Amino acid sequence: MRSHTFTGPFPIEDAPKNVNILRSVVNHRAKDIGHDTYDLYSRHCANRSTMIKGLDTKESYAAIAVIDSCRIVIAIASRYGLVIYIIDIKNAFQTTLLNPDERIYLHLLPYYLQWFLETYPNHTLPPTKTIYILQSIHAVQGTKPARKQWSDQITSLFKAMGMKKNATDNAVWVSKRGNDIIILLSEIDDFMLLVSQKHLYLDIKTRIEKSYDITMQEGPVLQYLNLQIIQSDAGISIDQTKHIFKMLKPHFPINSAFTATDIPFRTDRAYEEEMMDAVPASPSELKLLEKEYKCSYATLYG
Repeated sequence: MRSHTFTGPFPIEDAPKNVNILRSVVNHRAKDIGHDTYDLYSRHCANRSTMIKGLDTKESYAAIAVIDSCRIVIAIASRYGLVIYIIDIKNAFQTTLLNPDERIYLHLLPYYLQWFLETYPNHTLPPTKTIYILQSIHAVQGTKPARKQWSDQITSLFKAMGMKKNATDNAVWVSKRGNDIIILLSEIDDFMLLVSQKHLYLDIKTRIEKSYDITMQEGPVLQYLNLQIIQSDAGISIDQTKHIFKMLKPHFPINSAFTATDIPFRTDRAYEEEMMDAVPASPSELKLLEKEYKCSYATLYG
């Protein structure tokens, strides 16, 4: 289980006044790491539904890259011969150290107290007639300000590396070193790095690794969020076919003609006919179409 750093359990009556005690939840996830292999893990998170603006959070905005920026920087990389690398920072929220006045208070998970006493038998808990709670000294996933708290931390690192935010999209960072250029695009803890020289990539990688545990992608085929990036001496292209197919597949029967069509998707007349057979309109939809176009079903699909 991937968790955060907490203080030991302490009585709820010892918590500061006017703090909101959030409910703990466990978030389970299976992450596809390729070759039919999955990383199964759980995270200790917080239920943010009871968070109060002004008490638990003042601001939660964090800049996140948009698809337009992704396409633009990839086009720039293709035009100027930049090489793309992908950086993924592991457990970003769990490494975000909070100021004392930002710390989160949580109810214990089921059996957490039992686990704590068995793990730390020499630790004596203060007596209480009520319940025990936890205090997190790191950002907690699920809370509203967690993204901003992480963003503020990683922003300090980028600024220390001499990078500047783009005025149009604050999720894009740019730096020039002589004739060399560095572009970095951020999406929470996933980063697309574009450089003109490999030594720039190695320098940034080394500096980030001093503070965080990271994984890297490099080579001709990369995956960044829902984009597959193919780069070579001839240029750079992107492909979202797998992402589109993954979104659409649950909405079609497994034995429909849709699953048998070629990929990338076809737009010819035969494909349209296959789609009509695979996803027939419901009677109510047909009536609406007949009313809208003032003709019969036979005329529409004849």
